[in-house]
Amino acid sequence: RTGVQGIFDKKRVGIYDPVGKIEGLFKQENIRYASIKNSLSLEAFQGDLLLIANNAVTDKNEPFFSVLMDKVYKGISVIFLEQEVMPAQSAFPVLLKGGSATKTRCLAFGHPLFDNVRQGDLQNWRGDGVITRSLLEKPHKGNFLVLADALDEKGQDLKGALILEIPHGKGRLLFSQFLIMQKFDSEPVAGILFENMIHYALRERKAHERVALFGHEENQNYKFFKELGVVAVENPMALEQFRTIIITQQEDFESKAKNINKDFFVAMNHFVQSGGSLIIFGITPDMYNSLREIIPHEIGVAEKEIDERVSFKKNSPFFWGITEEDLSQCQFFKNSVRFEETPESRQLLSSGKMALFRSGKGEIIVCQLDFRSDDNDDVNAFNSRVASQLLSNLGVAIVADTFEKKY
Repeated sequence: RTGVQGIFDKKRVGIYDPVGKIEGLFKQENIRYASIKNSLSLEAFQGDLLLIANNAVTDKNEPFFSVLMDKVYKGISVIFLEQEVMPAQSAFPVLLKGGSATKTRCLAFGHPLFDNVRQGDLQNWRGDGVITRSLLEKPHKGNFLVLADALDEKGQDLKGALILEIPHGKGRLLFSQFLIMQKFDSEPVAGILFENMIHYALRERKAHERVALFGHEENQNYKFFKELGVVAVENPMALEQFRTIIITQQEDFESKAKNINKDFFVAMNHFVQSGGSLIIFGITPDMYNSLREIIPHEIGVAEKEIDERVSFKKNSPFFWGITEEDLSQCQFFKNSVRFEETPESRQLLSSGKMALFRSGKGEIIVCQLDFRSDDNDDVNAFNSRVASQLLSNLGVAIVADTFEKKY
């Protein structure tokens, strides 16, 4: 039994299932649903959730998925169960890559999708041990969350996702390449994941916050965020309309800030005290001195070599979708933040490379990850993926293009 019967008393679900596996399951448990057969019935569907059954996607149903993307943009959620192909249209945000796997890695400990699921439950499933026969490409750009990825027999990263969430407009797309339907009757964890996905997909999606981005054209990190597609108002004079402010590392920070608004630091302090989130990428001692009235904590900002592998707490939502291998390849600004941890100030990355400070009703996040452009296209694609995942976790909207580059 699926354990989702009660949720559909108030929610409406549609099922696109040419083979009939999921429809049969819902009929068996007397769960009401709308059977979606084609783009016309999808257009007429007025519901909350659409389930795309395993292997329901073919290279011939492109009109169906054009209608589907419009529906998602207006607010419905869609769950794609394991597929052998994805829609061929260029605007569709997900691609498949070959490769089966018996091992996976949860990249979002504490996420509701993994309620009542342990790491060991996600590998070597009953029968032949296989958990997937096809992986999802990890996106390189845009808003997304990689919830689980795949490993080979030696524990090496196959650089493919097993569960991927992509917000679109007011709705969301949730993709799972776990063999949930194929092993539903033999593997109890498959049923738990199926139930969790449905509960999660029906949650209201939190809208992205309105963001301000401060920096100057000569600053490489500022240019990187603009080229990445961060949705933000650049260098605004007034701050009242924003919930998140991003500041990039820059020389002569104080004088440049006051050129924008002579009362810049007074306004910034009010912004944080009133509940805003201030994110600083690449703080320097001079920047800290300018912001010390806003960061009411005794901290030190100084040049420090990283003498250990940078690490993070695996249950931290700031780093969902990011691996320690990712961080080992990242570049960091030379300055580190030193301070005594308290309930109001805590380290997010070791070696003082990312920290969070509470101030009033708001928070300040200092991040020393350096995403500046490189001559190497693979490095730039990697930086785009990690930055996109981190900014997505921070609630920052990104305009994605098609996935012509992947890492």
